[in-house]
Amino acid sequence: MGSGIAEICARAGLDVRVAVGSDASAPAGRRRITKSLDRGVQKGQLAADNRDVALAAIELTTCLDDLADRQLVIEAVREDEAAKVDLLGARAQNVIGLHFFNPVSALPLVEVVSSVLTEDAVRDRAELFVSEVLGKEPIRSPDRAGFLVNALLIPYLLGPLRLADLIGLDVTAAIADALYEEYKEPLYAPPPLLQRMVEGGLLGLQAFVALTASPGARGYYDAHRAPGATHHQALRALANRFVGILHGCLRHHTPTTKPPPGLARAPTRRSPPDSQKRGISRTGGQVGIDSGCVNT
Repeated sequence: MGSGIAEICARAGLDVRVAVGSDASAPAGRRRITKSLDRGVQKGQLAADNRDVALAAIELTTCLDDLADRQLVIEAVREDEAAKVDLLGARAQNVIGLHFFNPVSALPLVEVVSSVLTEDAVRDRAELFVSEVLGKEPIRSPDRAGFLVNALLIPYLLGPLRLADLIGLDVTAAIADALYEEYKEPLYAPPPLLQRMVEGGLLGLQAFVALTASPGARGYYDAHRAPGATHHQALRALANRFVGILHGCLRHHTPTTKPPPGLARAPTRRSPPDSQKRGISRTGGQVGIDSGCVNT
């Protein structure tokens, strides 16, 4: 996720610095970003020159202090509460959730999640950053387990097992656990079989791809026997379609931020003039991504 966020920020013309957990993570993270940008060039979605500019805008570091000069720091460490609390620490009024969806470069929806301590000005700047700079669609979500999309998605996923395999069984189980812990509704509880598979290291197609066809990298379905790229593309299309449907439904029922006086919306979301943006500017804007490990 961290590499995807770094990519879209660089493509938006921002100066991006990514903090990774170790020296070994840096080359892997850059390879992942490069591979994604190359894919955009091959599909005709990105000019080769723009790819090179985006890559040049991304710097990787292992020192958190190198993010001190950033206008915006996006945390993308592993889904572990203790790790996130340790990282974020104080200044809760300046902390806000930006929930991107994978693949970050393709899916337009971003949930903007304020805590009870987040200042309104921080929320407004975050929403404008998502919409005006990144060209994505921000939707406000309450600060609760699952936010909006996962609260609807996870009960659905416990039926279509191929889609759960695609997302990752460990991720599916973790979200289901969090939802059940908060709401105590049986439909959110992870099934015993899912829990046993996660404990046994059978994590689905995400693990299959990440571990390069490791013998244990399977989920409900054996990835080694899958029909290949067409199978994966079909699953990805199904996941994207589901999130797209939710996006269409939620955008009509969620309040959006009105630009402050003097700040007009750009005629198109992807090409706003710099003079009409506040906060993180497209030219010279500085973003830090603390991913802990950018290739996770």
